[in-house]
Amino acid sequence: MKLAEEKGSFVCVSSLCLSSLFFFAIIRGAQVEPSSSWMRRRGLSEGTALDPKTIVFKQEVQQVKLKSMLHSGDVVKTTNYNEIMKSLRPQNAPLGPINLSTLPKETYEQFGEYNFAKPVMQGEVPGASITMAQIPPQAGPFMKFIDSDRGFEGKWSKDLLNALMNADKKGEDISPPHYPNAAFEICTGLKLLNEAMESKHDEEATLKVLVAGSISPWVESLVLNSDLNLHNGKVHVTDYNPLEIEDPRIEFVSMEDLKASARSPGFDAIISFSSIEHDGLGRYGDPVNPQGDIAAMAEYHSMLKDHGVMVLGVPYNCKNSVGYTAANYHRVYNMARLNVMFCGFDNTLGDGMARINPPNWDGKCDISWQYQPVFIYEKTKSIDCYLDALGA
Repeated sequence: MKLAEEKGSFVCVSSLCLSSLFFFAIIRGAQVEPSSSWMRRRGLSEGTALDPKTIVFKQEVQQVKLKSMLHSGDVVKTTNYNEIMKSLRPQNAPLGPINLSTLPKETYEQFGEYNFAKPVMQGEVPGASITMAQIPPQAGPFMKFIDSDRGFEGKWSKDLLNALMNADKKGEDISPPHYPNAAFEICTGLKLLNEAMESKHDEEATLKVLVAGSISPWVESLVLNSDLNLHNGKVHVTDYNPLEIEDPRIEFVSMEDLKASARSPGFDAIISFSSIEHDGLGRYGDPVNPQGDIAAMAEYHSMLKDHGVMVLGVPYNCKNSVGYTAANYHRVYNMARLNVMFCGFDNTLGDGMARINPPNWDGKCDISWQYQPVFIYEKTKSIDCYLDALGA
């Protein structure tokens, strides 16, 4: 069945996902930002302005590409998983938050790699600055907010999960206010993932899914409400901060335990939304590392099965070719850095950088951090490119 023929059948059941009007909007909005190799093959320099109408996917192309997603076959295997995990990040890095401009010059200059504007920090170093806008309104009554630095108490109750899942089932949007329409983007990504599994004609296959980086279980709720055939009927979640979860449908595993494992956990899919852009900036007390986000992608790559799928939502500057780091708050990505981030993957939707845009996206890119499209990529290559990028 072609995507255009599926009306109102998103994997989640919120009103955004059920609207065929919005679904057609995403089909029109699934644009390709051309990769460097794509540009070179056409004799163009990176950053050349292209008419968006010339690079919009046709629905038929999407459908063909979806059928190749998660196909059988072997990727070059990652060996010595534990040793590779140990090599991806520098030892004894300073803990944040600190003024990044006070770092040794060689370290500070690394923030400017891949055509990125280096962070400028003046006055007092901002802390975590966590707010209620980072969780869905429906989660508020069930989550205890401590303060802007420590955020929320790390306890997820059954009532919290049920509230979010039921709200989604009733057609409510459970996107956190900071991330407008994020639930729609994640739902669309889950739909594509489910269709890819169905294209394998393996009705008995189950998916081992990890949500990476989570303050509240809104993404987990969408996964559990989806049509995915989850392994043991549960979704896994990881974070550097421990979570106490009383609902058996969500299983917490610490990032340190995942990295210390003797072998790869072999997830079928990893989903991360508005998380990886903070890695290495020290905002949340983490070690300062200019390449922390690239190291995180290498870690996720290693944790995925061959032909596993990465669903990633990050701020993206589609106005021009320059990315930037906003103090120690977050990164806003450009094409050059995203090419490095996905160097061990191939685009599952077509040639170039395909992305799922919000349903109200009108082609005029918002360069603020709140424009966070979702990218979907398939693991098809070895980890070597990450090791080269990180000098590991």
